[in-house]
Amino acid sequence: MSESGVATTGIAQSFRIFAEFDSAQAMKTGIAIANTASTVASIQFELLTLSGQPSGYFGSTTIDGSGHLALFLNEIPGLENLPSSFRGVLRVSSNTSISAVGLRARYNERGDFLISTTPAIAADTPISTEEVIFPQVVTGSGYTTEFVLMGTGGASTDTPAAGNVVLASQTGTELPLQLLR
Repeated sequence: MSESGVATTGIAQSFRIFAEFDSAQAMKTGIAIANTASTVASIQFELLTLSGQPSGYFGSTTIDGSGHLALFLNEIPGLENLPSSFRGVLRVSSNTSISAVGLRARYNERGDFLISTTPAIAADTPISTEEVIFPQVVTGSGYTTEFVLMGTGGASTDTPAAGNVVLASQTGTELPLQLLR
């Protein structure tokens, strides 16, 4: 049994979602889309590399007015033949207003199905300069925490993100941090 909460993502015509597919780790991204319009939505999917470049994988589908759709990455029409391992960004766009959320799913070593939500970032999200604090980061004893940082992009979804990442101990002492790009 698995349970996850979904944060409000808003309504837009274009979203970006962190996308991962790894058949060796039984890990894959899912997406749920709701068509908020009463007319048919023509949905376009494009996979980008982590650096924002086109990967060559794209697809499309339609969703009836006020309808919804939920698929894993390799079930999206046009993306059925992904390589055995892929990490990047899924760009979802539509001719009508939609709402979207990403899902990260995997089977653990015991065969349990685990799922968590990942945010869908609307292309028109304004750039924020607010500080974000994560109160707990787990590492060691078989546990790790992974942060995937994506810029909001403002008017352009290809604008790179910039900022500072600081890791501090419980006492506030700065800890060494290794960033992987």
